[in-house]
Amino acid sequence: MRKRRLSMEMIVWVVTGMALYLRSHLSSLPGVPPGKLPNVMEEILSIAPGFVLPGRRARHYPRTVKKRPQRYPLRPSSKA
Repeated sequence: MRKRRLSMEMIVWVVTGMALYLRSHLSSLPGVPPGKLPNVMEEILSIAPGFVLPGRRARHYPRTVKKRPQRYPLRPSSKA
């Protein structure tokens, strides 16, 4: 496994943690004094790039739909 790849469980925990952190900051905005609002908004915007997902990787193989196998074998044609 390459070092850049993360498990699904780790991704879920990271995204959940980031969402809770951002939610706590946004929910505290109504109680922030007007003088500190620019600093709080600057802090929120500084963590925002962490929420942007990287671009998709190119495929190493073409995407195809596989043919379903037949359930029963076909009878040979009786052409005479």
